[in-house]
Amino acid sequence: MTGFDLPANFIHNPEQLLHRRVRQKTMASTSTSSCSNLFATSEISTTQKMAAEKTIREFSTPSSNNIQVGLEVNGGEDFELKPGVIHMAQVIPFCSLPAENANNHLHQFLEICSTFTIKGASPDAIRLCFFPFSLLGKAKQWFYANREIMVNWSACANAFLAKSFHWGRLVH
Repeated sequence: MTGFDLPANFIHNPEQLLHRRVRQKTMASTSTSSCSNLFATSEISTTQKMAAEKTIREFSTPSSNNIQVGLEVNGGEDFELKPGVIHMAQVIPFCSLPAENANNHLHQFLEICSTFTIKGASPDAIRLCFFPFSLLGKAKQWFYANREIMVNWSACANAFLAKSFHWGRLVH
């Protein structure tokens, strides 16, 4: 015994399984029924029909349907960040390299944010939506991997500082 129960239709001999599959395929090709007739039975659900019609390539190819971009800001603020403002944040990117200082990056980021306002949007909402544009590489990956804790600017800034703090700097 292998330590777990095998299904009732388990075949111990792989060659026997192969011969059975070949025999079933040849019998199916000689019969007059087509795939559409097989799908007409009530035993197969709609999702099974759709899955049966997909190719292996369609199953293995990545899809962009589940990629989320940006953060959803609480409070229902609806505003637009202009390309020039986004460019200002991208000039000083933080990549999470050991030589980079998270405190300096946050200070420069807040300095940029203090230079503009958007009517109808709170400063915290602007910072929260604007912050990902100042990150690159591992820092941006970390940001999107932890997006559930980015509920407000304070939580975002504290998480960023905690993640980016390097204990080795205290020794120097």
